[in-house]
Amino acid sequence: MPAPLSFLDALKAQAEGSAAPASASTAAPLSFGKALAQAVEKGHFRHADGKFRVGTPVALADLEDIAADVPDDDAGLLDAIAKLQAGEVPPPIDIAVDPDGNRVLVRGKKRLAAARKTGQASIPVRFTQVKEVFGKATAGAASVTPAPPRTLQPIDDKTSYPPFPYDQTVFARLRPDQVPRFLGVLTDRERWPLQTVKLDQLLAMQNRVDTGKVMAKVENGGGGHEPIVVMLEPGRLHIADGHHDLAAAWLRGEDEKAVRFADLTPITNVLKADMPVAPGALVRVKEEHRADNWFLEQVGDALGEVIASWIVQEGENTGKVALAVEWLTPGICGMYRGLDAAKVDVVTTPTLDDGVSKGTSPDRFTLSANICKVDDDQRLVFGWFSIVEIDGQPVTDREGDRIAPNELEPAAYGHVLNARVASDTHVLIGVGKLVESCVFTVEKQQAMVASLIAMGIPAVMDLHCVGWWGGYYITDDKVWAEIKAGNYVSFSIGGTGTRTPAAG
Repeated sequence: MPAPLSFLDALKAQAEGSAAPASASTAAPLSFGKALAQAVEKGHFRHADGKFRVGTPVALADLEDIAADVPDDDAGLLDAIAKLQAGEVPPPIDIAVDPDGNRVLVRGKKRLAAARKTGQASIPVRFTQVKEVFGKATAGAASVTPAPPRTLQPIDDKTSYPPFPYDQTVFARLRPDQVPRFLGVLTDRERWPLQTVKLDQLLAMQNRVDTGKVMAKVENGGGGHEPIVVMLEPGRLHIADGHHDLAAAWLRGEDEKAVRFADLTPITNVLKADMPVAPGALVRVKEEHRADNWFLEQVGDALGEVIASWIVQEGENTGKVALAVEWLTPGICGMYRGLDAAKVDVVTTPTLDDGVSKGTSPDRFTLSANICKVDDDQRLVFGWFSIVEIDGQPVTDREGDRIAPNELEPAAYGHVLNARVASDTHVLIGVGKLVESCVFTVEKQQAMVASLIAMGIPAVMDLHCVGWWGGYYITDDKVWAEIKAGNYVSFSIGGTGTRTPAAG
Protein backbone atom coordinates (compact mmCIF):
# COMPACT_ATOMS: atom_id res chain seq x y z
CA MET A 1 0.00 0.00 0.00
CA PRO A 2 1.34 3.50 -0.78
CA ALA A 3 2.62 5.55 2.14
CA PRO A 4 -0.22 7.43 3.88
CA LEU A 5 -0.55 11.12 3.09
CA SER A 6 -1.26 13.94 5.45
CA PHE A 7 -4.76 15.37 5.31
CA LEU A 8 -3.73 18.44 3.33
CA ASP A 9 -1.64 16.43 0.85
CA ALA A 10 -4.47 13.95 0.27
CA LEU A 11 -6.98 16.74 -0.17
CA LYS A 12 -4.72 18.48 -2.65
CA ALA A 13 -4.32 15.25 -4.61
CA GLN A 14 -8.09 14.72 -4.84
CA ALA A 15 -9.37 18.30 -5.08
CA GLU A 16 -11.54 19.41 -7.97
CA GLY A 17 -10.21 22.23 -10.08
CA SER A 18 -13.18 24.51 -9.37
CA ALA A 19 -13.20 24.07 -5.62
CA ALA A 20 -11.58 26.52 -3.21
CA PRO A 21 -8.40 25.26 -1.48
CA ALA A 22 -8.81 24.10 2.08
CA SER A 23 -7.23 26.09 4.87
CA ALA A 24 -5.62 24.63 7.99
CA SER A 25 -8.69 25.48 10.04
CA THR A 26 -8.89 24.22 13.60
CA ALA A 27 -12.65 24.56 13.84
CA ALA A 28 -14.42 22.31 16.33
CA PRO A 29 -15.19 18.82 14.97
CA LEU A 30 -18.66 18.38 13.47
CA SER A 31 -20.71 15.21 13.84
CA PHE A 32 -22.59 13.95 10.79
CA GLY A 33 -26.39 13.93 10.66
CA LYS A 34 -29.23 13.85 8.13
CA ALA A 35 -29.68 17.64 8.07
CA LEU A 36 -25.99 18.16 7.37
CA ALA A 37 -26.02 15.42 4.76
CA GLN A 38 -28.73 17.29 2.87
CA ALA A 39 -26.60 20.43 3.02
CA VAL A 40 -23.68 18.72 1.26
CA GLU A 41 -23.85 19.45 -2.44
CA LYS A 42 -25.78 16.75 -4.30
CA GLY A 43 -23.76 14.66 -6.68
CA HIS A 44 -20.49 15.67 -5.04
CA PHE A 45 -18.86 12.38 -5.93
CA ARG A 46 -18.73 13.46 -9.57
CA HIS A 47 -15.28 14.92 -9.98
CA ALA A 48 -13.92 17.38 -12.49
CA ASP A 49 -12.54 14.68 -14.78
CA GLY A 50 -15.79 12.68 -14.66
CA LYS A 51 -14.17 9.75 -12.85
CA PHE A 52 -15.38 8.03 -9.72
CA ARG A 53 -12.50 8.82 -7.36
CA VAL A 54 -10.80 5.99 -5.48
CA GLY A 55 -9.52 6.47 -1.97
CA THR A 56 -6.13 7.83 -0.96
CA PRO A 57 -4.41 6.31 2.14
CA VAL A 58 -4.45 8.88 4.96
CA ALA A 59 -2.75 8.50 8.36
CA LEU A 60 -5.27 7.89 11.15
CA ALA A 61 -3.35 10.41 13.24
CA ASP A 62 -4.61 13.10 10.86
CA LEU A 63 -8.22 12.01 11.37
CA GLU A 64 -8.37 12.25 15.17
CA ASP A 65 -10.97 15.02 15.01
CA ILE A 66 -13.39 12.82 13.06
CA ALA A 67 -15.88 11.17 15.43
CA ALA A 68 -16.71 7.50 14.88
CA ASP A 69 -18.64 6.31 17.92
CA VAL A 70 -19.97 2.78 17.32
CA PRO A 71 -21.14 0.26 19.97
CA ASP A 72 -18.57 -2.49 20.51
CA ASP A 73 -21.11 -5.22 19.71
CA ASP A 74 -22.31 -3.63 16.44
CA ALA A 75 -22.45 -6.33 13.75
CA GLY A 76 -21.14 -4.02 11.05
CA LEU A 77 -18.20 -2.98 13.22
CA LEU A 78 -17.32 -6.60 14.05
CA ASP A 79 -17.46 -7.52 10.36
CA ALA A 80 -15.18 -4.60 9.44
CA ILE A 81 -12.71 -5.61 12.19
CA ALA A 82 -12.65 -9.20 10.93
CA LYS A 83 -11.92 -8.09 7.37
CA LEU A 84 -9.09 -5.81 8.50
CA GLN A 85 -7.58 -8.57 10.60
CA ALA A 86 -7.74 -10.85 7.55
CA GLY A 87 -5.68 -8.32 5.60
CA GLU A 88 -8.45 -6.91 3.40
CA VAL A 89 -8.17 -3.28 2.29
CA PRO A 90 -11.47 -1.58 3.19
CA PRO A 91 -13.45 0.56 0.74
CA PRO A 92 -12.63 4.26 1.18
CA ILE A 93 -14.49 6.34 3.71
CA ASP A 94 -15.97 9.63 2.45
CA ILE A 95 -15.13 12.98 4.07
CA ALA A 96 -16.60 16.28 2.93
CA VAL A 97 -14.55 19.47 3.39
CA ASP A 98 -15.99 22.99 3.29
CA PRO A 99 -14.13 26.17 2.15
CA ASP A 100 -13.10 26.88 5.77
CA GLY A 101 -11.45 23.49 6.13
CA ASN A 102 -14.16 21.96 8.35
CA ARG A 103 -14.40 18.21 7.81
CA VAL A 104 -17.42 15.92 8.09
CA LEU A 105 -17.52 12.14 7.88
CA VAL A 106 -20.17 11.45 5.25
CA ARG A 107 -19.86 7.66 5.04
CA GLY A 108 -17.76 4.90 6.62
CA LYS A 109 -18.10 5.41 10.40
CA LYS A 110 -17.83 1.70 11.16
CA ARG A 111 -14.79 1.25 8.93
CA LEU A 112 -13.04 4.17 10.62
CA ALA A 113 -13.87 2.79 14.08
CA ALA A 114 -12.61 -0.65 13.05
CA ALA A 115 -9.34 0.80 11.76
CA ARG A 116 -8.78 2.52 15.11
CA LYS A 117 -9.59 -0.59 17.16
CA THR A 118 -7.22 -2.77 15.13
CA GLY A 119 -4.37 -0.26 15.28
CA GLN A 120 -4.19 0.52 11.56
CA ALA A 121 -1.72 3.21 10.53
CA SER A 122 -3.93 4.55 7.73
CA ILE A 123 -7.26 4.16 5.94
CA PRO A 124 -8.34 4.98 2.35
CA VAL A 125 -10.22 8.27 2.22
CA ARG A 126 -12.19 9.98 -0.52
CA PHE A 127 -12.14 13.76 0.10
CA THR A 128 -14.73 15.97 -1.55
CA GLN A 129 -14.78 19.76 -1.29
CA VAL A 130 -18.21 21.42 -1.13
CA LYS A 131 -19.09 25.01 -1.97
CA GLU A 132 -20.92 26.09 1.17
CA VAL A 133 -19.49 26.42 4.68
CA PHE A 134 -21.16 23.76 6.81
CA GLY A 135 -22.39 26.19 9.45
CA LYS A 136 -24.10 28.39 6.85
CA ALA A 137 -25.60 25.43 5.06
CA THR A 138 -27.09 23.93 8.18
CA ALA A 139 -28.34 27.27 9.44
CA GLY A 140 -30.37 27.84 6.29
CA ALA A 141 -31.63 24.28 6.21
CA ALA A 142 -34.09 24.90 9.05
CA SER A 143 -36.26 27.11 6.82
CA VAL A 144 -36.38 24.58 4.00
CA THR A 145 -38.79 21.67 4.02
CA PRO A 146 -36.57 18.57 4.12
CA ALA A 147 -36.91 16.10 1.31
CA PRO A 148 -38.78 12.91 2.24
CA PRO A 149 -36.46 10.02 3.10
CA ARG A 150 -35.68 7.67 0.25
CA THR A 151 -36.76 4.09 0.83
CA LEU A 152 -37.17 0.98 -1.27
CA GLN A 153 -40.63 -0.49 -1.79
CA PRO A 154 -40.45 -4.13 -0.66
CA ILE A 155 -41.74 -7.05 -2.72
CA ASP A 156 -41.10 -9.67 -0.03
CA ASP A 157 -38.70 -10.15 2.88
CA LYS A 158 -35.70 -10.47 0.55
CA THR A 159 -36.37 -8.34 -2.53
CA SER A 160 -37.60 -4.85 -3.40
CA TYR A 161 -38.67 -2.90 -6.45
CA PRO A 162 -35.84 -0.87 -7.99
CA PRO A 163 -36.25 2.91 -7.48
CA PHE A 164 -36.27 3.40 -11.26
CA PRO A 165 -39.15 2.82 -13.72
CA TYR A 166 -39.07 -0.76 -14.99
CA ASP A 167 -39.18 -1.21 -18.78
CA GLN A 168 -40.52 -4.72 -19.28
CA THR A 169 -40.55 -4.58 -23.09
CA VAL A 170 -37.00 -3.37 -23.70
CA PHE A 171 -35.61 -6.72 -24.84
CA ALA A 172 -38.47 -7.22 -27.27
CA ARG A 173 -37.71 -3.81 -28.77
CA LEU A 174 -33.99 -4.34 -29.32
CA ARG A 175 -33.16 -3.86 -32.98
CA PRO A 176 -31.31 -6.80 -34.58
CA ASP A 177 -28.16 -4.72 -35.03
CA GLN A 178 -28.23 -3.61 -31.36
CA VAL A 179 -28.15 -7.12 -29.88
CA PRO A 180 -24.45 -7.95 -30.40
CA ARG A 181 -23.36 -4.44 -29.40
CA PHE A 182 -25.46 -4.63 -26.23
CA LEU A 183 -23.83 -7.94 -25.29
CA GLY A 184 -20.45 -6.46 -26.16
CA VAL A 185 -20.94 -3.63 -23.67
CA LEU A 186 -21.48 -6.17 -20.89
CA THR A 187 -18.35 -8.16 -21.74
CA ASP A 188 -15.98 -5.27 -22.54
CA ARG A 189 -17.01 -2.57 -20.08
CA GLU A 190 -13.62 -0.86 -19.81
CA ARG A 191 -13.83 0.10 -23.48
CA TRP A 192 -16.70 2.50 -22.82
CA PRO A 193 -16.17 6.03 -21.46
CA LEU A 194 -17.17 7.21 -18.01
CA GLN A 195 -20.06 9.63 -18.07
CA THR A 196 -22.18 11.15 -15.33
CA VAL A 197 -25.91 10.47 -15.61
CA LYS A 198 -28.85 11.74 -13.57
CA LEU A 199 -30.51 8.95 -11.60
CA ASP A 200 -34.03 10.24 -12.28
CA GLN A 201 -33.50 9.64 -16.02
CA LEU A 202 -32.70 5.92 -15.70
CA LEU A 203 -34.91 2.96 -16.62
CA ALA A 204 -34.49 -0.45 -14.99
CA MET A 205 -34.07 -3.60 -17.06
CA GLN A 206 -34.78 -5.89 -14.10
CA ASN A 207 -37.90 -5.75 -11.97
CA ARG A 208 -36.39 -6.40 -8.54
CA VAL A 209 -33.25 -5.98 -6.46
CA ASP A 210 -31.86 -7.90 -3.50
CA THR A 211 -32.69 -5.66 -0.53
CA GLY A 212 -29.81 -6.90 1.63
CA LYS A 213 -27.29 -6.42 -1.16
CA VAL A 214 -28.46 -2.85 -1.77
CA MET A 215 -28.33 -1.95 1.92
CA ALA A 216 -24.80 -3.40 2.21
CA LYS A 217 -23.72 -1.14 -0.63
CA VAL A 218 -25.37 1.82 1.07
CA GLU A 219 -23.29 1.12 4.16
CA ASN A 220 -19.92 0.49 2.49
CA GLY A 221 -20.21 3.06 -0.28
CA GLY A 222 -20.33 0.57 -3.16
CA GLY A 223 -17.10 0.26 -5.10
CA GLY A 224 -15.88 -2.23 -7.66
CA HIS A 225 -17.00 -1.89 -11.27
CA GLU A 226 -18.92 1.18 -12.34
CA PRO A 227 -22.53 0.54 -13.42
CA ILE A 228 -23.28 0.28 -17.14
CA VAL A 229 -25.94 2.46 -18.79
CA VAL A 230 -26.90 2.17 -22.45
CA MET A 231 -29.08 4.34 -24.68
CA LEU A 232 -31.07 1.97 -26.88
CA GLU A 233 -33.60 4.54 -28.08
CA PRO A 234 -33.20 8.33 -28.31
CA GLY A 235 -33.53 9.86 -24.87
CA ARG A 236 -34.09 6.54 -23.04
CA LEU A 237 -31.29 5.43 -20.70
CA HIS A 238 -31.42 1.80 -19.58
CA ILE A 239 -29.42 0.21 -16.76
CA ALA A 240 -27.62 -2.72 -18.38
CA ASP A 241 -25.64 -3.66 -15.26
CA GLY A 242 -25.37 -2.27 -11.73
CA HIS A 243 -28.99 -2.04 -10.55
CA HIS A 244 -27.89 -2.63 -6.94
CA ASP A 245 -25.12 -0.01 -7.05
CA LEU A 246 -27.41 2.61 -8.55
CA ALA A 247 -30.22 1.81 -6.10
CA ALA A 248 -27.73 2.24 -3.24
CA ALA A 249 -26.54 5.57 -4.66
CA TRP A 250 -30.17 6.73 -4.86
CA LEU A 251 -30.79 5.70 -1.24
CA ARG A 252 -27.68 7.58 -0.15
CA GLY A 253 -29.25 10.75 -1.53
CA GLU A 254 -27.13 11.02 -4.66
CA ASP A 255 -28.78 12.46 -7.76
CA GLU A 256 -25.98 11.67 -10.23
CA LYS A 257 -23.61 8.79 -10.79
CA ALA A 258 -20.52 8.11 -12.89
CA VAL A 259 -21.23 5.10 -15.15
CA ARG A 260 -19.85 3.35 -18.18
CA PHE A 261 -22.03 4.75 -20.95
CA ALA A 262 -22.72 3.42 -24.46
CA ASP A 263 -24.97 5.03 -27.06
CA LEU A 264 -26.36 2.16 -29.14
CA THR A 265 -28.91 4.17 -31.11
CA PRO A 266 -26.93 4.49 -34.41
CA ILE A 267 -27.57 1.79 -37.02
CA THR A 268 -24.55 -0.50 -37.48
CA ASN A 269 -23.51 -3.06 -40.05
CA VAL A 270 -24.22 -6.02 -37.77
CA LEU A 271 -27.31 -7.90 -38.90
CA LYS A 272 -29.24 -10.71 -37.27
CA ALA A 273 -31.70 -11.39 -40.10
CA ASP A 274 -29.91 -14.43 -41.55
CA MET A 275 -28.72 -16.34 -38.54
CA PRO A 276 -25.94 -18.79 -39.42
CA VAL A 277 -26.94 -21.17 -36.63
CA ALA A 278 -30.62 -21.55 -35.73
CA PRO A 279 -31.84 -20.76 -32.21
CA GLY A 280 -32.34 -23.97 -30.29
CA ALA A 281 -29.53 -25.82 -32.03
CA LEU A 282 -27.14 -27.67 -29.72
CA VAL A 283 -23.45 -26.95 -30.19
CA ARG A 284 -20.21 -28.20 -28.65
CA VAL A 285 -16.84 -26.43 -28.51
CA LYS A 286 -14.30 -28.03 -30.83
CA GLU A 287 -11.50 -29.77 -28.98
CA GLU A 288 -8.76 -27.64 -30.56
CA HIS A 289 -10.36 -24.44 -29.21
CA ARG A 290 -10.99 -25.51 -25.62
CA ALA A 291 -7.68 -24.07 -24.44
CA ASP A 292 -8.44 -20.62 -25.91
CA ASN A 293 -9.65 -19.31 -22.55
CA TRP A 294 -10.61 -20.57 -19.12
CA PHE A 295 -14.35 -20.67 -19.83
CA LEU A 296 -14.09 -22.81 -22.94
CA GLU A 297 -11.69 -25.10 -21.11
CA GLN A 298 -14.21 -25.54 -18.29
CA VAL A 299 -17.07 -26.12 -20.75
CA GLY A 300 -15.30 -29.11 -22.28
CA ASP A 301 -17.79 -31.52 -23.87
CA ALA A 302 -20.85 -29.72 -22.50
CA LEU A 303 -23.63 -28.93 -24.96
CA GLY A 304 -24.79 -25.35 -25.37
CA GLU A 305 -28.11 -24.14 -26.76
CA VAL A 306 -27.81 -21.35 -29.32
CA ILE A 307 -29.61 -18.20 -28.19
CA ALA A 308 -28.63 -15.96 -31.11
CA SER A 309 -26.03 -15.59 -33.85
CA TRP A 310 -24.93 -12.80 -36.18
CA ILE A 311 -22.94 -12.15 -39.34
CA VAL A 312 -20.65 -9.10 -39.42
CA GLN A 313 -20.72 -7.92 -43.01
CA GLU A 314 -18.16 -5.09 -43.11
CA GLY A 315 -15.09 -3.69 -41.41
CA GLU A 316 -12.27 -5.54 -39.73
CA ASN A 317 -14.53 -8.49 -38.88
CA THR A 318 -15.53 -9.24 -42.47
CA GLY A 319 -16.89 -12.77 -42.66
CA LYS A 320 -16.82 -13.28 -38.91
CA VAL A 321 -19.70 -15.11 -37.29
CA ALA A 322 -20.65 -14.45 -33.66
CA LEU A 323 -22.80 -16.52 -31.33
CA ALA A 324 -24.51 -16.13 -27.99
CA VAL A 325 -24.56 -19.66 -26.57
CA GLU A 326 -26.02 -20.89 -23.29
CA TRP A 327 -24.60 -23.90 -21.48
CA LEU A 328 -26.38 -25.74 -18.69
CA THR A 329 -24.69 -28.87 -17.32
CA PRO A 330 -24.02 -30.40 -13.87
CA GLY A 331 -20.53 -28.86 -13.98
CA ILE A 332 -21.06 -25.36 -15.37
CA CYS A 333 -23.81 -23.07 -16.51
CA GLY A 334 -23.86 -19.66 -18.09
CA MET A 335 -23.92 -17.78 -21.37
CA TYR A 336 -20.95 -17.15 -23.65
CA ARG A 337 -21.29 -14.07 -25.84
CA GLY A 338 -19.26 -13.33 -28.92
CA LEU A 339 -18.03 -16.87 -29.54
CA ASP A 340 -16.72 -17.37 -33.09
CA ALA A 341 -19.03 -19.94 -34.72
CA ALA A 342 -16.00 -21.63 -36.27
CA LYS A 343 -15.07 -22.82 -32.77
CA VAL A 344 -18.14 -25.02 -32.34
CA ASP A 345 -19.63 -28.09 -33.95
CA VAL A 346 -23.40 -28.19 -34.46
CA VAL A 347 -24.57 -31.37 -32.79
CA THR A 348 -28.31 -31.17 -33.45
CA THR A 349 -30.62 -28.72 -35.19
CA PRO A 350 -34.17 -27.93 -34.00
CA THR A 351 -37.00 -29.68 -35.81
CA LEU A 352 -40.72 -29.14 -36.30
CA ASP A 353 -43.29 -31.45 -34.75
CA ASP A 354 -43.55 -33.36 -38.03
CA GLY A 355 -39.81 -34.04 -38.02
CA VAL A 356 -38.96 -31.55 -40.78
CA SER A 357 -35.77 -29.62 -40.00
CA LYS A 358 -36.21 -25.94 -39.27
CA GLY A 359 -33.00 -25.29 -41.18
CA THR A 360 -30.45 -22.66 -40.26
CA SER A 361 -31.86 -19.51 -41.84
CA PRO A 362 -35.30 -18.38 -40.62
CA ASP A 363 -37.17 -16.26 -43.15
CA ARG A 364 -38.66 -12.89 -42.35
CA PHE A 365 -42.27 -12.24 -43.23
CA THR A 366 -44.63 -9.26 -43.20
CA LEU A 367 -48.42 -9.32 -42.83
CA SER A 368 -50.42 -6.30 -43.99
CA ALA A 369 -54.06 -5.46 -43.29
CA ASN A 370 -56.14 -2.29 -43.53
CA ILE A 371 -56.99 -0.11 -40.56
CA CYS A 372 -60.74 -0.51 -39.98
CA LYS A 373 -61.55 2.03 -37.26
CA VAL A 374 -59.94 5.27 -36.02
CA ASP A 375 -61.07 7.01 -32.83
CA ASP A 376 -59.91 10.62 -33.17
CA ASP A 377 -60.66 11.60 -29.56
CA GLN A 378 -58.75 8.75 -27.95
CA ARG A 379 -55.97 8.25 -30.55
CA LEU A 380 -57.03 4.63 -31.06
CA VAL A 381 -56.75 2.56 -34.24
CA PHE A 382 -58.23 -0.89 -34.81
CA GLY A 383 -58.13 -3.44 -37.57
CA TRP A 384 -57.39 -6.99 -38.69
CA PHE A 385 -53.69 -7.70 -38.22
CA SER A 386 -53.96 -10.83 -40.34
CA ILE A 387 -56.60 -13.00 -42.07
CA VAL A 388 -55.28 -16.53 -42.54
CA GLU A 389 -58.37 -18.51 -43.53
CA ILE A 390 -61.66 -17.74 -45.35
CA ASP A 391 -64.53 -20.24 -45.26
CA GLY A 392 -62.10 -22.99 -44.31
CA GLN A 393 -59.63 -22.26 -47.11
CA PRO A 394 -56.10 -20.98 -46.32
CA VAL A 395 -55.24 -17.46 -47.50
CA THR A 396 -52.09 -16.93 -49.57
CA ASP A 397 -50.52 -13.52 -48.86
CA ARG A 398 -48.60 -11.23 -51.22
CA GLU A 399 -45.34 -13.04 -50.53
CA GLY A 400 -46.84 -16.41 -51.41
CA ASP A 401 -46.99 -17.56 -47.79
CA ARG A 402 -49.73 -19.26 -45.81
CA ILE A 403 -50.02 -19.21 -42.01
CA ALA A 404 -52.02 -21.90 -40.24
CA PRO A 405 -54.43 -20.82 -37.48
CA ASN A 406 -52.52 -22.93 -34.94
CA GLU A 407 -49.35 -20.97 -35.85
CA LEU A 408 -51.04 -17.56 -35.82
CA GLU A 409 -52.29 -17.94 -32.24
CA PRO A 410 -48.84 -18.48 -30.62
CA ALA A 411 -47.47 -15.55 -32.63
CA ALA A 412 -50.27 -13.31 -31.35
CA TYR A 413 -49.80 -14.49 -27.78
CA GLY A 414 -46.07 -13.88 -28.03
CA HIS A 415 -46.71 -10.29 -29.12
CA VAL A 416 -49.03 -9.72 -26.15
CA LEU A 417 -46.66 -11.35 -23.66
CA ASN A 418 -43.34 -9.97 -24.86
CA ALA A 419 -43.83 -6.80 -26.91
CA ARG A 420 -47.17 -4.93 -26.89
CA VAL A 421 -45.63 -1.94 -28.69
CA ALA A 422 -46.00 -0.53 -32.19
CA SER A 423 -43.25 0.73 -34.48
CA ASP A 424 -43.17 3.21 -37.34
CA THR A 425 -42.24 1.28 -40.53
CA HIS A 426 -40.40 -1.29 -38.33
CA VAL A 427 -37.71 1.29 -37.48
CA LEU A 428 -38.83 3.69 -34.73
CA ILE A 429 -39.94 1.49 -31.82
CA GLY A 430 -42.51 2.54 -29.23
CA VAL A 431 -44.93 4.78 -31.16
CA GLY A 432 -47.99 3.04 -29.74
CA LYS A 433 -49.23 0.63 -27.07
CA LEU A 434 -51.39 -2.45 -27.60
CA VAL A 435 -54.91 -2.10 -26.18
CA GLU A 436 -56.75 -4.98 -27.86
CA SER A 437 -55.87 -8.38 -29.31
CA CYS A 438 -57.87 -11.49 -30.15
CA VAL A 439 -57.42 -14.34 -32.62
CA PHE A 440 -60.90 -15.32 -33.83
CA THR A 441 -60.61 -19.01 -34.62
CA VAL A 442 -63.68 -21.02 -35.60
CA GLU A 443 -63.62 -22.72 -32.19
CA LYS A 444 -63.57 -19.39 -30.34
CA GLN A 445 -66.43 -17.99 -32.39
CA GLN A 446 -68.52 -21.08 -31.63
CA ALA A 447 -67.63 -20.90 -27.93
CA MET A 448 -68.63 -17.23 -27.75
CA VAL A 449 -72.03 -17.91 -29.31
CA ALA A 450 -72.64 -20.95 -27.08
CA SER A 451 -71.79 -19.06 -23.88
CA LEU A 452 -74.11 -16.17 -24.77
CA ILE A 453 -77.00 -18.49 -25.69
CA ALA A 454 -76.50 -20.21 -22.32
CA MET A 455 -77.09 -16.79 -20.71
CA GLY A 456 -80.33 -16.35 -22.66
CA ILE A 457 -78.87 -14.02 -25.28
CA PRO A 458 -79.88 -15.00 -28.87
CA ALA A 459 -76.35 -14.51 -30.25
CA VAL A 460 -75.30 -15.20 -33.83
CA MET A 461 -71.70 -15.12 -35.07
CA ASP A 462 -69.98 -16.54 -38.11
CA LEU A 463 -67.14 -14.39 -39.45
CA HIS A 464 -66.52 -16.88 -42.27
CA CYS A 465 -62.81 -16.41 -41.59
CA VAL A 466 -60.01 -16.90 -39.08
CA GLY A 467 -58.13 -13.71 -38.24
CA TRP A 468 -56.22 -11.68 -35.70
CA TRP A 469 -57.96 -8.46 -34.63
CA GLY A 470 -56.31 -5.77 -32.53
CA GLY A 471 -55.90 -2.12 -31.68
CA TYR A 472 -53.27 0.36 -30.56
CA TYR A 473 -53.21 3.59 -28.61
CA ILE A 474 -50.85 5.83 -30.62
CA THR A 475 -48.47 7.84 -28.42
CA ASP A 476 -46.26 9.42 -31.11
CA ASP A 477 -47.57 12.78 -32.37
CA LYS A 478 -46.04 12.47 -35.85
CA VAL A 479 -47.41 8.96 -36.43
CA TRP A 480 -50.85 10.03 -35.22
CA ALA A 481 -50.77 12.97 -37.63
CA GLU A 482 -49.93 10.59 -40.50
CA ILE A 483 -52.86 8.34 -39.56
CA LYS A 484 -55.31 11.25 -39.36
CA ALA A 485 -54.06 12.56 -42.71
CA GLY A 486 -54.80 9.18 -44.29
CA ASN A 487 -51.16 8.46 -45.10
CA TYR A 488 -51.03 5.38 -42.86
CA VAL A 489 -53.94 3.14 -43.83
CA SER A 490 -52.80 -0.35 -42.78
CA PHE A 491 -51.06 -2.40 -40.14
CA SER A 492 -47.87 -4.24 -41.01
CA ILE A 493 -46.92 -7.15 -38.74
CA GLY A 494 -43.35 -8.37 -39.11
CA GLY A 495 -41.66 -11.47 -37.74
CA THR A 496 -39.52 -14.49 -38.46
CA GLY A 497 -40.61 -17.99 -39.34
CA THR A 498 -39.59 -21.03 -41.30
CA ARG A 499 -40.94 -21.66 -44.79
CA THR A 500 -41.86 -25.31 -45.43
CA PRO A 501 -43.39 -26.69 -48.61
CA ALA A 502 -47.18 -26.86 -48.52
CA ALA A 503 -48.67 -30.32 -48.54
CA GLY A 504 -50.15 -31.26 -51.88
